[in-house]
Amino acid sequence: MPEERTSVDSPEVSAEQDLAQRILDLWYESLGPDADISQGFIENGGDSFKAVLLAHQLFELTGEEIDYLDILEASDAAALQGAVRAVRHG
Repeated sequence: MPEERTSVDSPEVSAEQDLAQRILDLWYESLGPDADISQGFIENGGDSFKAVLLAHQLFELTGEEIDYLDILEASDAAALQGAVRAVRHG
């Protein structure tokens, strides 16, 4: 039986893209408009205080607890987006 694929126009894909953009917006809000999405949170000037604040904002956005250590250890913005997706989808 062929695997069912999700259309790029589906509401699920649109919701995931919206979530990814909102996480990126929070990344810039936490680190500043000159933050580099290809560098880690700490390399962009992030610290534990900023990570805790971002974890709280991500909780407000998703309703899921994101460990601030996952934010500090994120190698780049895409890694943070992946960590949030992993928590949301178990």
